[in-house]
Amino acid sequence: MKESITVTFKIIAGIVSILIPFYIIIYIVNDVIYIHDYLVLKWFPLLISALGFILSGFINRNSPLKLIPFLYISILLFVYLKYFYFPFFFFIILFASISLFITRKEFNKKYRLFSLVFMTSLFVFFLFSQPLIIRNEKHISYFNGNLENSKIIWDFSKNSLNMLPDDVFADINNNDYRLQYLKNKTVFVTFWATWCKGCLEEKQDLEKLKKEFANNPDVVFVDISLDDNKRRWSQYLEKNLPKGVQLITKNVAKTKILFGLNSIPEHLIIDKRGVYRKGAEIYSSSTVLLNAKNVNKFIEHKKTNIITNEFIIVKLVNKEIKELNIFDSQFYTIDDVEIYKGDEIFKNYVDDFKSSKFPKFSYFVITKTQLKNDSIINLGYIKTSDVKLKMIE
Repeated sequence: MKESITVTFKIIAGIVSILIPFYIIIYIVNDVIYIHDYLVLKWFPLLISALGFILSGFINRNSPLKLIPFLYISILLFVYLKYFYFPFFFFIILFASISLFITRKEFNKKYRLFSLVFMTSLFVFFLFSQPLIIRNEKHISYFNGNLENSKIIWDFSKNSLNMLPDDVFADINNNDYRLQYLKNKTVFVTFWATWCKGCLEEKQDLEKLKKEFANNPDVVFVDISLDDNKRRWSQYLEKNLPKGVQLITKNVAKTKILFGLNSIPEHLIIDKRGVYRKGAEIYSSSTVLLNAKNVNKFIEHKKTNIITNEFIIVKLVNKEIKELNIFDSQFYTIDDVEIYKGDEIFKNYVDDFKSSKFPKFSYFVITKTQLKNDSIINLGYIKTSDVKLKMIE
């Protein structure tokens, strides 16, 4: 009786023990090392599976072999994390099985060693098959489509182009839809969800961008929802009537892995060849989508000569900034011809930075306000910075 209770306790302990490496690894990659997009890295769940089941197998190394299958209940963790889809779930189960196998002394040591080497080789393959990017801080920051304050540890796909993966979506009528159907078109894709506050906040700007290219038959806008609740998605479409192609994923986990989605909203641009790049931003994409040349520069990570500046109009209260208005200004050149978007009042200010690095943030500090011909005139000076300021000396 006592032995049965002990074995039962070990089996239960083995099932829940996978949570130990899970939380440890989550803490390390999210709060210590700041690995970017770790949730879409395939080696991440495989490492949890291997370490979790090795620990589980070690706890139950003397438990009857016939009870070991109960330890596979731990696999439910990966169902919850939405990693459980074909064919990737096969590798999760394979890693779990090998990890349990190598802890059993009744099996030949040579076979256990071979299995360990095989599993390690597979892990190394998955480890280097995707880029590893380390952020300098926990906060994720993008500028002009590029991740800031980060270091690429390795990226063996850096010189290769991202071909569109084969993922099947559904339209409002539940018909299958693939992005490959839009071959020979330039496609601006937005991944979003009705539960995503940031996605909803940018919808107005996205619709403005769509309107800007409404008469361009070569540019197509596709919004892909990651909602689990299809009814909520369809209700949103009926109420708001967004333009463009409206789709919903059939498998959230698969779509996230295939497109490397760690968070939303996420935008990508697909060229006419079916090659895509993530990191597109609504406010700068009007320039990129102007012609095929700009699209190719964006896709191939070439300099597009797009400069985006956050212009902040402020007043000072004891040297601290009181923000009055914030807007994005875009400056860019195409074929060495200067084009400027924004108020002409800042034209001379822009000219000053033609031959130097353009600042990310610009502050117009109002020092005096006067009335002239029924118009309010604000006088002041400009302060520039690459980081957002709370105080101006």
